[in-house]
Amino acid sequence: MTEEVRKYKTDPDKIFVMLKESSKDAGFNIDKIDETNRRLILSTGMSLLSYGENVEVIVNPEREGGSKVYVKSWPRVWFNVTADGNVKRNIQKIFDSLEKDLINR
Repeated sequence: MTEEVRKYKTDPDKIFVMLKESSKDAGFNIDKIDETNRRLILSTGMSLLSYGENVEVIVNPEREGGSKVYVKSWPRVWFNVTADGNVKRNIQKIFDSLEKDLINR
């Protein structure tokens, strides 16, 4: 399992809306949306070298204003030895898509 946290100056509700859109655009399947806790459960499909990965995204408000985005990714099966690179790429893909949307708005 790999995780990363980044802070943004944008309101957490706006970030969450952007993440729902950008996750689909980045090729993730949305398995579950928890609006109350601003939490997404995403997944990737199987490929030739991978059984797929799961991704959890949580958006929390910061005390000073803005948002903190947690992204955690892990392989669907424990014996997926090729998943480590995919897990890191998934996290980067989520943040890249979000930051692209933030720049364009």
